[in-house]
Amino acid sequence: MLQHLGRWCVAVGLLLALAACDHGDVPALRERAQQAWSEVQNQYRQRADQVPPLVEAVRRKAPAEREVLAEVMAAHDEVVAIRNADGFLAEPERFRHNEQAQQRLSDALERLYATVKRYPETHGRHGLAEPAAGVPASGGPAGGGPQRSHQRGPCPQ
Repeated sequence: MLQHLGRWCVAVGLLLALAACDHGDVPALRERAQQAWSEVQNQYRQRADQVPPLVEAVRRKAPAEREVLAEVMAAHDEVVAIRNADGFLAEPERFRHNEQAQQRLSDALERLYATVKRYPETHGRHGLAEPAAGVPASGGPAGGGPQRSHQRGPCPQ
C-alpha cells in the first residue's frame, strides 16, 4: 500500500513543481515524469514476468497449494492483460483498475510467500529461497516499490 502512496506523492509533487516553475520548464518536467513512469512500468513488467516461473517452482515443491497458485496466476494474468491494453494511462478509471490489479498481485504474492514458508523442503540450496527473493510482493526491486530518482527541488536546473 505504501508504494502506491509513494507514487501518488511523486505525482502530486510533480504537479506542484509544474505550478511553481516557469512555463519553459514544463517540457523538461514532462520528460522527467515520463521517464519516471517508464521505470515504474518496467519494474512492474519485470515482476510480472518472474511470476510464472516462481509459480511453477512452487507447484513442483508444494503441489497441494493449488488455490494459492491459482490466485497468483489469476492476478498475474489480470496485470498482463492491462499492461497489454493501449491507453490505460489516459483514462482514470482504467488507471485505477491497473493500480488495483497490481495490489491484488502484491497480496497474492504475499500469500504465496507465506505458503512457501510452511514447506521446509522449498528452502535451502535447491529450494525457492533464491528465486523468490527476486520477485518482490510489493512490485519493483526487492525491498520495496519502484525506485525513483531522488532529485529534489521545484525546478530542474
